Order: sequence, then C-alpha cells, then structure tokens
Amino acid sequence: MLCCEICGCRIHGNSQKIMIDGATLIACQRCAKTGVPYSTHKQERKEFSEKILSKNTKSIMTKTRLYENRYDIAEDYAIRIKSKREELGLTTEILARQINEKESVIKRLESGKLKPDIHLAKKLERALRITLLIPQEQVAIDAKYEELHVNQSITLGDIVELKKGSRNDNYMP
Repeated sequence: MLCCEICGCRIHGNSQKIMIDGATLIACQRCAKTGVPYSTHKQERKEFSEKILSKNTKSIMTKTRLYENRYDIAEDYAIRIKSKREELGLTTEILARQINEKESVIKRLESGKLKPDIHLAKKLERALRITLLIPQEQVAIDAKYEELHVNQSITLGDIVELKKGSRNDNYMP
C-alpha cells in the first residue's frame, strides 16, 4: 500500500503523481491539489538539458552552492572595501582591472547598492587583503522533528508549510 509523500497517510484508491518545485511526488487525492500534475514531457526536456551540461559544470555548481551555504558577507562590506582601497592608494579603475570587473561594479559595491556574491567577495579579499566572508553558524535541529517516533518516517508535510489555507494538522492516518 502506498503512502502519500506529503502528508504521510495511506493512499486508498488512486494515487497521483505531481510536481512541486521540480520534485516528483506520489500524493493522495487531497494533497494532489497542492501541486501540478506530473507530465512526462517535462521530464524529457529536463533529461535533454541535463545531457547538455558537462560533468565539470555540475561539479562547479555543486561546490559553489556548498560554499555559499557556509559563508555570509560582512554587513559593513562597503566601508571595508572603500577604506582598504583608499589605504592602498588604488583608484576604482585600477581595482576593477585587477579583479577583472567593471568600474561601475566597484563603485556600486563601495556605495552599498550592490552586495557581492561569494566569488566577487573572494576576488576582493585576495586583491585588497581584507576579510569579507564570515562563516555561518550551524543551525540546530528543530525540536519538532525530535518528537517524531522512531518507527514513523518523516514526510514532506512535516517539513514544508503550505501557503494556501490551513490544513488539519491533527489528522492522523
């Protein structure tokens, strides 16, 4: 017997394959309304686009995401960049050439209108010898998930809060 991957209840009757944010899930009739019906056409297009990407591109994207998740940009990045550039006696034009960026990007960074991404922050750290990236703290596990029984599996419904309307949270299959 199948179980709904969203709410965890047993599916009596027809199960439905739906897509929510690009993930394919098997859902009961009630939860199927929250997603888009699964289409094999979408899967074929996705497989085709994945074949186009090379293995190197995938590994770079994965490393970037992991790196971005571990670091934050310092709140006073604009002040740090401008003061260190002036201390070194560099113009915005020279700094832009050194890190291979446009001068307008440097000016927007120094004014605080543009927040640098991880790659740009690393370039600036190397060129100016400053610290812009701050390690993030580990997030503690929510007590809600610790209360689950050992033999009961976690479903997406336990983790995700749906936007539309209110669900009956006391419903147990």
